[in-house]
Amino acid sequence: MGEVYRATDLKLGRTVALKILPADPTREPEARQRFLQEARFASVLNHPNIVTIYSVDEADGLDFIAMEYVEGETVRKRARREPFSPEQLIDTGIQCAEALGAAHALGMLHRDIKSANIILTPRNQAKILDFGLAKRMSEAAAAQTDVTAEVDLTTAGIVMGSPGYMSPEQARGETLDARTDIFSLGCTLYEAATGKVPFEGPSTLAVMHATWTQEPTPPSKLRPELTPDIDAILARCMAKDRDDRYASARELADALAALRETDRTGTVALPRAAAARGPNNLPAALTAFIGRKRETAELKRLLAQTRLITLSGPGGCGKTRLAVQVATDLLTDLPDGAWIVELAPLADPALVPHHVAAALGVREESGRPVAETLAEAVAAKRMLLLLDNCEHLVGACAALASALLQAAPDLRVLATSQEPLGVPGEVTWRIPTLGVPDLAVGARSREAIGRYEAVRLFLDRAAGVQPTFALTDQNAVAVANICRRVDGIPLAIELAAARVKVLAPEQILARLEDRFKLLTGGSRTALPKQQTLRAAVDWSYDLLTPAEKTLLNRLSVFAGGFTLEAAEAVCADDALDTLDLLDTLTHLVDRSLVVPEEAGEGEVRYRLLETIREYGREKLEAAGERAAFRVRHAEHFLALAEQAEPELTGPGQATWLRRLSREHDNLRTALVTWLEVEGPPVRGLRLAGALWRFWWMRGNWAEGRSRLAALLLATGDAAPAERTKALHGAAVLARTQGEYRAAQRMLEEALALARARGDRALTGSLVFELGNVANEEADYALARSLYEEALAIRRELGDRRGLSAALH
Repeated sequence: MGEVYRATDLKLGRTVALKILPADPTREPEARQRFLQEARFASVLNHPNIVTIYSVDEADGLDFIAMEYVEGETVRKRARREPFSPEQLIDTGIQCAEALGAAHALGMLHRDIKSANIILTPRNQAKILDFGLAKRMSEAAAAQTDVTAEVDLTTAGIVMGSPGYMSPEQARGETLDARTDIFSLGCTLYEAATGKVPFEGPSTLAVMHATWTQEPTPPSKLRPELTPDIDAILARCMAKDRDDRYASARELADALAALRETDRTGTVALPRAAAARGPNNLPAALTAFIGRKRETAELKRLLAQTRLITLSGPGGCGKTRLAVQVATDLLTDLPDGAWIVELAPLADPALVPHHVAAALGVREESGRPVAETLAEAVAAKRMLLLLDNCEHLVGACAALASALLQAAPDLRVLATSQEPLGVPGEVTWRIPTLGVPDLAVGARSREAIGRYEAVRLFLDRAAGVQPTFALTDQNAVAVANICRRVDGIPLAIELAAARVKVLAPEQILARLEDRFKLLTGGSRTALPKQQTLRAAVDWSYDLLTPAEKTLLNRLSVFAGGFTLEAAEAVCADDALDTLDLLDTLTHLVDRSLVVPEEAGEGEVRYRLLETIREYGREKLEAAGERAAFRVRHAEHFLALAEQAEPELTGPGQATWLRRLSREHDNLRTALVTWLEVEGPPVRGLRLAGALWRFWWMRGNWAEGRSRLAALLLATGDAAPAERTKALHGAAVLARTQGEYRAAQRMLEEALALARARGDRALTGSLVFELGNVANEEADYALARSLYEEALAIRRELGDRRGLSAALH
């Protein structure tokens, strides 16, 4: 609003910025007076991170504001040129939050915080501009520090601010408070972190709708050097419900300052003097606790609200280590301490209460159940009980936990188990695997790769066995791929890192094809199931029912995930009834062996971690069933591709393209299956022929041509109809890549086959495609002749859609 000029204050001899408000004869006198009054109020703000307003005045009918002149560039310009480093982001956020806190303390809201309204000086000092939309809170509000003090808009019913930065309540024209500025600052910091705004759309209305309904992509997904803590802080700033945001700008500044003080490596060592902070039997850490800052913070927050939390996840995912870290961090808040009960060696469920009593130092009483004695002993205690490895004793652990929680109102129970205990009030918290680099979409530099938790864990453990080991430009990609190949599972990463004593990272990666032989040799003091990757998975597998084992083995034929319908079609038979399959799959999800994922469009997909998939594949092979279920898998995806083929030229094209994209790994696997199990692979050629248009539309031209070529060579003349369609698709892909001679040869062969079979519709399409090749080669006369022939065939068949339909 208005134009800004650089000017000189002749009285004081200083350079100022002069903002002249445009003359508007339609402006109501009351509105002008209200604006000038609010601008004069803003002039009382005096903070090093707020541009100072020197005066608000009028001359020759023009209103103007004289303010501090600042050299630099806006956050928007800086972010679009290059996103901020984590250190720059935190520092800028603290400065802006402190400035807003000062304004809020005086009862002033900004209401238009955005990247274009914050200037960074050459010394990286942030200066907030344009309090022209600022609004003073009510007199009562100004005297409060309570963030809930609200303010009406300058003009009732008019929304003022910038779309993309306005909070939902501001966009709806509701009353505002300080948390509105916090939302806008969160959007601005998001833009500084990523170079893009969090809420986008083709119109103002679309942007507002996105602000109300959508969650922005976490910044760390766009820039892996940003930590999950930054994700969490910005997400809280941009919460839809203002009650979920920081209560004040001061609180936001403190959260950012805490990040600045945190060790940037993300390494958190267990305190050496944990025992001094409260009684406990927690094991001392012999190695550093790497990463997991977000998980640790969230679990500590949950334990303040919830009395029973079960950490679940597959074997080797780090449940015990995370639980111990959380318990250790909470010792100062637990007068009666934190006590771990290791249940893995225990086989008899009846002995669970005795095991817990022994860990807590509770003596048995003659003629009285141990569980009763235990409940009485902890009834008045304020303590944390860590039940570790409950999965093989779930029933007994659930019964004891329930009894103890009822008896002791200040008791908290933290359990680790591959499946929930099933106790009322229990919160099941699934542990994600460690973050791993995605080399396909992210940076491949040593610095970028080294920021991921999985890589940091590998480096720490590798240095423990080979002190000279370091991440270099030469080995960084190999280390990243090792972490990806083992799914970010901490146990697998530690076992792989132990091999740097004798193998280079590139050699370790090459040997991961047989990961269960390579990943052995863990600590001799660890539980047996934690000494090798196979032992960890064996432990989980042995706890399954026969039906669960059967389904897990059969699911290993899928690649890249699967739907429930696909699992039923491929895996169900007389030994595994379709009606029971959903329940069995649910049990595998509960046991953390199958991972559910939201696929969009209301569809849920499932996947196996690659480590679990390889294990299941071995078991399926040993049972003599792998070949049969590979064929069933390939048959299912052949049927899916042939169902999709006609839809790719119809109104449902977009839906089917997305569906085939989600199943692309399964389709690739099916193509390999047909090449390996069928000779000649006629059904493989059918599958490729049904997929060529998908490859063409998705831009997978080279892959499509390669797969079609392999199947055409393997089938020879065995299937003329399938060969004709495949040649047609391969030719279109070749023409798209500019290889016109190859396309012409394949089209001429396909045309001869189509004419020999009397297939007039396909003949017309092939003639049209030959016309496209001639046109690309600038042989316009030949192209015209071929187009006319194609059109004549269409008319002969009663198709009046014209030449544009010939290809379809």
